[in-house]
Amino acid sequence: MWHLVKLFSNPHETGLRQRCMKLAQAIGVWQPTLRDSLLARRKQLDQAIQGLGVHGLTADQTGSLISLHVALKNELQRHIDTYKTAIHKLEELSPVTAHQDPAQSSHQRLLAIGYGDIQQRLIDNKTLLTMLDKPALKQLAQLVENLSQRVQNDKEVLFCVGQIRRTDATANTEERPAAGLLMNYSRGCDTVLGLMGPIATLPPSSPTSNGCSSGGSDGYHSDSDIDETNSELVRQYSVMYSKNRIDTLDSLNSLPQLKHAHQLKAKILFSIIVLAFRACHGLKERKVLEVRRTLYVLDANDEATASLDRAVR
Repeated sequence: MWHLVKLFSNPHETGLRQRCMKLAQAIGVWQPTLRDSLLARRKQLDQAIQGLGVHGLTADQTGSLISLHVALKNELQRHIDTYKTAIHKLEELSPVTAHQDPAQSSHQRLLAIGYGDIQQRLIDNKTLLTMLDKPALKQLAQLVENLSQRVQNDKEVLFCVGQIRRTDATANTEERPAAGLLMNYSRGCDTVLGLMGPIATLPPSSPTSNGCSSGGSDGYHSDSDIDETNSELVRQYSVMYSKNRIDTLDSLNSLPQLKHAHQLKAKILFSIIVLAFRACHGLKERKVLEVRRTLYVLDANDEATASLDRAVR
């Protein structure tokens, strides 16, 4: 599949899509986890491309657009100047407060302070607060958050480029612009997804036997005794698996530990569907058996019993 992505991410002849369509459709039907991996890769590439666009100018406290590094330098210098002034003011107050008797801060002494002392204390504290609680000083946290986001975006870009380099040794990632490279491979993923066509309903045996062949269950799920009476249940679980697989994988992507473990996420999802199917199938069989025991119909060979079974199921 990744060879197809590589093929369609580069210039190609017009009839190539038609020749590869059946192959892509077969991959989509019999290896649904590869479709999920392809969707995840395209989403990751698109996010990396968007991240490249956030490295522009940023606004300072006056509203002017400047580079982030200059904005950080100016903001840090503003903090340094403010803190120096505040330290100087604290040093002016130190003869009054540094050697103050701790007993002067007792609850009774504080209640006995006069009007003039309260007024002077208010003036001193208000002066310090005015120095330190400036709106301009609150921009540093935003600038640091912006810097952190840019670092994360560049990590995502380099990770995506590294993936391309591992799958395509001829990509020339060192010389090509990163945005163009990522856009080409995102377009390649989109082309292959389009060739796969819409998500098809899985074959009737997919909730069990297909899980082993697609690598979704490691061989520990097997229900080979599914007959025609269970086809509707199989169909419903197949539809549920097909409709909700992408949304569930997006939810699993929110877990940092599983972000890049595409095969593991597919196995978790498929195992949940298979276990739910087996639990429902087992419950239904037990209910059928209870009805037969209640009606004293224990012979499963005659037509009447078969008709009863079909009605209960």
